[in-house]
Amino acid sequence: MTESVAFAASQILELLDVGSRLQDNKETSRIREVLQLFEQRSQNHQNLNQEEFSKLATEIRDVGYMFENQVEASIIKAGATDPDQEDYSRRRSIAGKCVPTCLRRRWSSYAGKAAMLDIHQRLVSIGHKYRAYVEHYSSVLAPAEDLTSRNVAYRRPREFLRREKEMGVLLPYLLPGNDLCQVVSISGVAGIGKTILAQQLFEDPELQYAYQIRIWVDVSKKSRTEIMEEIVKNVRGTSTKKMSQEELGREISSYLEKCSIITVLDEVSSMDDLEILEIILPRTSEVRSKILITTRSKQVAEVAHMTAPRCVHLSTLTHDEGYQLLLKNVPDFLVHGIQGELGRKIVDFCGGLPMSIVSFIKSMATKHTLEEWEETVNQRLCSTFSDRLEFPEIQASLEVLTSSYDELPYILKLCFLYMGVLQEYQHIEVEKLYLLWLADKLISSKRLQRGERLVDAVQSCVTELADRNMVELHHEGEARTITRFQYCQLNELMRDLSLLKNKHECFFKVVDFVRGSQPVPDSFSSSSECRMHRVAINFDECEEGCVVPLTDDEKMHVRVLLCSAKKKQVWPRELSSLAKFKYLRILDFNGFNFDLTILPYGVAAAVHLRYLSFRDCVLAELPSSIGNLRFLIILDLRVQYSTKMIIPNVLWKMRNLKHLYLPLLFETSDAGKIRLDGLTELETITNFNTWMFNVDDLLKMPKLQFLAANVAGNLEDIESIIKCMTMNSNVETSLEIRDFDCYTEERHSVFRKVLACQPLRVLCMEGHLCRMPMHYKFSQNLTKIIFIGSELIEDPMRTLEKLPKLRVLVLDDAFVGKETVCSSSGFLELKILELLNLHALEKWTVEDGAMPKLSTLVLANCRRLEMLPEGLQFVRGLQELDVSRMSKDFQKRIRNVDPEMGRDTHKVQHVPSIVLDDK
Repeated sequence: MTESVAFAASQILELLDVGSRLQDNKETSRIREVLQLFEQRSQNHQNLNQEEFSKLATEIRDVGYMFENQVEASIIKAGATDPDQEDYSRRRSIAGKCVPTCLRRRWSSYAGKAAMLDIHQRLVSIGHKYRAYVEHYSSVLAPAEDLTSRNVAYRRPREFLRREKEMGVLLPYLLPGNDLCQVVSISGVAGIGKTILAQQLFEDPELQYAYQIRIWVDVSKKSRTEIMEEIVKNVRGTSTKKMSQEELGREISSYLEKCSIITVLDEVSSMDDLEILEIILPRTSEVRSKILITTRSKQVAEVAHMTAPRCVHLSTLTHDEGYQLLLKNVPDFLVHGIQGELGRKIVDFCGGLPMSIVSFIKSMATKHTLEEWEETVNQRLCSTFSDRLEFPEIQASLEVLTSSYDELPYILKLCFLYMGVLQEYQHIEVEKLYLLWLADKLISSKRLQRGERLVDAVQSCVTELADRNMVELHHEGEARTITRFQYCQLNELMRDLSLLKNKHECFFKVVDFVRGSQPVPDSFSSSSECRMHRVAINFDECEEGCVVPLTDDEKMHVRVLLCSAKKKQVWPRELSSLAKFKYLRILDFNGFNFDLTILPYGVAAAVHLRYLSFRDCVLAELPSSIGNLRFLIILDLRVQYSTKMIIPNVLWKMRNLKHLYLPLLFETSDAGKIRLDGLTELETITNFNTWMFNVDDLLKMPKLQFLAANVAGNLEDIESIIKCMTMNSNVETSLEIRDFDCYTEERHSVFRKVLACQPLRVLCMEGHLCRMPMHYKFSQNLTKIIFIGSELIEDPMRTLEKLPKLRVLVLDDAFVGKETVCSSSGFLELKILELLNLHALEKWTVEDGAMPKLSTLVLANCRRLEMLPEGLQFVRGLQELDVSRMSKDFQKRIRNVDPEMGRDTHKVQHVPSIVLDDK
């Protein structure tokens, strides 16, 4: 947590770069000295008790927020009298001489000096606390984790499931006769069963017979020298004399080369720990000794032996595996009753974590009937997150998982804390996580490496959390986003941990109205000692008269307000005004119905806002006063898809806007086009349509990186889009062209130019084409193609299957031929294929090796198609088959009812989900 002190101090130092331009450096030098002292001291006190450091970091952070509010308030006031006042975000990176004179005068006034003096006094006071704490506790180290007691349950294999599949993979690698590797690895999150699997291997009769010496070392919290001394002691049978690391390394290497030894290094935590392998591993390839390591990091597991890594990543238990574990541990009267729904519910409740399942069973020791078990399980599944914390099995699980959180670098902790609050239902949008971080300024530009973007840093954080097995990642799906990953996900226990740590770290206050007008008792809110700057409120079951547990003083200090209502709740009258939330930076409305109520007062007056979202809301009209939000950098207007919004022509006033997400359906009050000129900072714009905007405005956006545009058959507009992609090769483009028939060479040549634009990622083309160019004339970056009404006379598969990145292909009334072929080694990345309304298609051939990654296949209204292709049986990754409006004979061939008629059943018997619609 000392890192959190340095982090908070560095954020204020960055703000001082602004303050020093607003006021003479003499006024800020003392503050800078105090903060730099914090940064230096925090590096020297890594081993002291962390709770006090957490409090100090929170106090420093509060001072930083107060300072930022004062700086921005002065800029806003100065801007009110100076129309040429430039925006704050640019002000941070320009020379001091550019600051308007009126703003300098304001900060040089008595009020400005008083504000700086107050900040200095607060920091000095925190510094005194810091010094007193260090002097009092410098000789007392934080209590070390009792790994032996923590792993007691792990050392009792009979309670846990024997992972036969993983045992079958690892055991051959560990036998002396296998010369392919010297190091074998097991990775997985805390509590997943890494140590118990290693213990089962350690005690396997084959390994006991094969090795002369077996050594087990708990690596966590031990130095490299201590680890090597323990290995030598186990080999010799006696304590070692004082030896250097080099001497220990040579002796261990000699033992491993000459003897038959298996060594388990349990809980290797980092890449630094792996350096011990370079010291102790023999250089010769003919070695009978083996090393087995367990780690929470996938990266550590995979690089443990660079020449031939052999590792197993443990996942949470499936329902079947969880059921087997239940059978090993439940009382006899439950052996039959635990089958089916009850067993599945228990496994789901425990997040598939073996340790949690065993703890759950122990907590049910007083329940002696099946009915009591069923009642208890149902109650727990319906419990709120705060109630979950009261259950013994959850407490036991979180106690172990806490160590995974404590080991995280501070920036990863912030990422993890945000994830727990954002995860609604099943997943977290990585793009939204990035946008919130951008608006919340959790990572400053100074902390980025050279050439690194903030979006890269966020993706790196998410990837590292996945590497530590704390989050599951879902790569790009059908929809394009500005992030490489579309979704990430926490299991139930990890979300519990995130919310619990939000409480401890004073990061987010979580309010849940799932019980009506009164919020759930707030287990995830911090103590009254902390000033909360971030609040998340769930209004799903909110009733009339609900009371938000925030005082006026607390509202004034809130910077982030996330409000969600998945059931399209009406915005509560009790929050009809947000005027008290004076310093909001982020305001997120998710899923509200504003048709029956007006937008709360004070939204447009929240002049500090960086982020404003109406995602999935019902909002008919955006107020024109929204143009007052000069600091806004993210505006998300993606309301419910059926809602048509009226947008005032004021977007051009938001000069700082970086990310603009427009609704699917919208119009202006005066039926004119919306101005976007002047938005030179814009990086993202979605649902841009050429009948509502001037296409030439895109050419004036030099920083544009992501464009999703709709064009309605206008040749000139399409050519302007092409010009935009040509001038800016960095703009990833998703283009939907409607009603564009290419009967003339002029129009077809424009179509070919579109295909050749390398920034093009997604193309939806509606209109007559007749033919298409060769594959090498397509953009090689295309990931999704939709052709509608193309009337192609040649088989399009021969061309499209050669596109190296194509993941989604939809052909809707696009081919008039009778036969199509998917060649072997074609469509190597294709995941989704939809063949719709191909009225002439009679035969479809899929060669062995085609579409190896296909997961979803949709066939609809291709009534002449005789049968499924024989080669579909070799597409082993196919998960979903959706068949509708096909001929009756075609459907009968798939149905597994009559062996005589179901002649295509064997082709799709490996597909888990098959949907047949006779309509």
